[in-house]
Parts: sequence; C-alpha cells; structure tokens
Amino acid sequence: MNLLIDNWIPVRPRNGGKVQIINLQSLYCSRDQWRLSLPR
Repeated sequence: MNLLIDNWIPVRPRNGGKVQIINLQSLYCSRDQWRLSLPR
C-alpha cells in the first residue's frame, strides 16, 4: 500500500455531503476543504 496515492482517508466535504475515501496527495494538494470522517 502506498499511503500517498492509495485511497485510505475517510473524509466529508466541509460544506456537507457524502463520505468519500481519498488519498493523502488529494488531501494536501487539492483546493477542496475536507473534514475527517472517522467512525466512532
């Protein structure tokens, strides 16, 4: 597993929406704003 390019981070868009699984590169480099969506 490559933590940079494999999807493994559960996030939700900051303005609301469905949970998505993204990669670390998207989290750091995209202009989108995310909230972590970790299960309890």
